Amino acid sequence: MRQRRWIELLKDYDCIIQYHPGKTNVVADALSRKSVGSLAVVKGCQRQLLGDLRSLQVHMRVLDSEALVANFRVQPDLVGRIKALQKNDLNLVQLMEEVKKGNKSDFVLSDDEILRFRTRLCVPNDGDLRRELLEEAHYSRLAIHPRETKMYKDLRQNYWWSGMKRDIAQFVVQCLVCQQVKAEHQ
Repeated sequence: MRQRRWIELLKDYDCIIQYHPGKTNVVADALSRKSVGSLAVVKGCQRQLLGDLRSLQVHMRVLDSEALVANFRVQPDLVGRIKALQKNDLNLVQLMEEVKKGNKSDFVLSDDEILRFRTRLCVPNDGDLRRELLEEAHYSRLAIHPRETKMYKDLRQNYWWSGMKRDIAQFVVQCLVCQQVKAEHQ
């Protein structure tokens, strides 16, 4: 079935198709991997970037040196926005009260009054905020339209909300580019 589709696509071109066994076709493996060349350039600029951040007096915590590239987004008010919206979310306010009483062991209230699930920020039930996070994780140049599993794995490093997996799955299903690519590969 897949070969038929390729034959239909290539029939209008004047070309010669040669078969290369998988073991000898090393180029195919290189082309099927994500490029790491851009990461090498970014790693070279890392010291300069950190120096610039220090001069701006921006406080940040880097848990993993490679996470700097994938997770760094200049949006100084994101944590402040999450903190403010947490106070408007009745479920999170209730969780905060439970944490203060010592009833919820997985949830933590940080010194600056931000609710976290273990180490991850608890994202309030705000459609615009969640959509921004989903769009950043899916459409950014570094993400390259990940599927649900990869997107969930990436987002869960820093964020938590009830129904997060479901929201990610719905978001990916609604992505027109992903649906077109998926249709071509089936």
